[in-house]
Amino acid sequence: MKRLLILVFGLMLVLSAPVFAGTIEDNAASADYVIKAPAMVLRGLANIALSPVEVVHHTYKGTMDGAPLVGTLEGAGTGIVWGLDRAGRGIWDVLTALFPNYNGAPTTHELEI
Repeated sequence: MKRLLILVFGLMLVLSAPVFAGTIEDNAASADYVIKAPAMVLRGLANIALSPVEVVHHTYKGTMDGAPLVGTLEGAGTGIVWGLDRAGRGIWDVLTALFPNYNGAPTTHELEI
């Protein structure tokens, strides 16, 4: 059983090697299906995981840049919208990763942390 587990892990590592050859964004836009599909799943999972960070980041940024209460509320609203956008794009990437000729929906902005 231990040998089988090591074999499966080794095969997963070898077969996922093309994903780590370039950036995830470049690989998700690749025409090669073996490179595109895992990269889209990784990009989707990363977007889902980072969506709550959008709310915290924009709330903090709005509080620092604007008036005390108004800036906080404005930043929270902006963060919720961007967080939902990022989570939706992540879910869409995971769901459509297996379609050969579709490269998903890349993020619309970079998160500045």
